[in-house]
Amino acid sequence: MNDLPWSIWLMPARVDLKKYEMIITLLSERYESKIFTPHLTLLGRLKTDPKIYFGFFEDLVKKYSKFNLISIGIETAEPPWKSLFIKFKTNNQLNLFQSIINNRFKELRNYEFQPHLSLAYGKMKNNDYLDAELFKRRRLVFSSIALVYTPSEVEKWELIKKFKLN
Repeated sequence: MNDLPWSIWLMPARVDLKKYEMIITLLSERYESKIFTPHLTLLGRLKTDPKIYFGFFEDLVKKYSKFNLISIGIETAEPPWKSLFIKFKTNNQLNLFQSIINNRFKELRNYEFQPHLSLAYGKMKNNDYLDAELFKRRRLVFSSIALVYTPSEVEKWELIKKFKLN
């Protein structure tokens, strides 16, 4: 399975994870899109063996605690990967964290980081998007990093390993 691309995700804490799993499931039914695990991508689609980086992530999570991000609204963009998503305000913790990830993996992938949590992937069948007010100024807690195989087919995404923040 090492030939599949993989991604580095920030994972919401349990309460937020459950809430957004329900929202994503509801939206997948409404828009006939794929169900996936809620996440914020720190770096996507690397093509190397993820196991050689386990030590890096084990050390990283020991140095950092879970942290909050504030949502600043719901947006749409170019399908399929940004069909419907929650945009987040960056903060010092996230910027530092992202800088560490970028510095470690810059030789493998140039990645433009835009903090967001996707709610639906694919082509939307209609434009009756959720009320943006529901997501404004909502605080989400992120408590772990996950390494996930992320081939183009969402239904084939698979967790490699999860690292809990200190």
